[in-house]
Amino acid sequence: MMAWITPVFDRIVEDTESARINQGNAENNKGALNYQDLNRIEGNHKELMKWLASSGYYLPRSYRDYKEFNGKTYTDWQEENIPWLSEINRIRANYTALVRLFLVGLDLPVFAESDYLDWQEVNDWERVAAVGKEMTENMKQEYIPCGTINSGGERLL
Repeated sequence: MMAWITPVFDRIVEDTESARINQGNAENNKGALNYQDLNRIEGNHKELMKWLASSGYYLPRSYRDYKEFNGKTYTDWQEENIPWLSEINRIRANYTALVRLFLVGLDLPVFAESDYLDWQEVNDWERVAAVGKEMTENMKQEYIPCGTINSGGERLL
């Protein structure tokens, strides 16, 4: 199981402009989407969905299982991988499941399949992980375990 990685969702347009100008500088270049970002995004969504599943919530999802032209199957992102449109839309589908089926009513945007991806959508992918983790942690704090004297209810006698 992957460890939770703090999401990055404070990108601004200047970050993307800087990334375009400084393409050779991979450090502190949050305006460029790279394999580490994709692993963090997908890993955090996967962790969140596992936490929800362990609490009895089912969300439709699909994880990376992609066979490249070289014949190798990848279950996570590597530096040499190209994020194909089908993979981007798979991430969108996981995000959409989290927003529509768990984080209902929070006015988080939902993105249709598209040929276009921008920094604001990537911010939202990561923001939903942070919000989802907070919601899940708050939800678990409210659980009242069965088997306690009152089992979460008032005494009947």
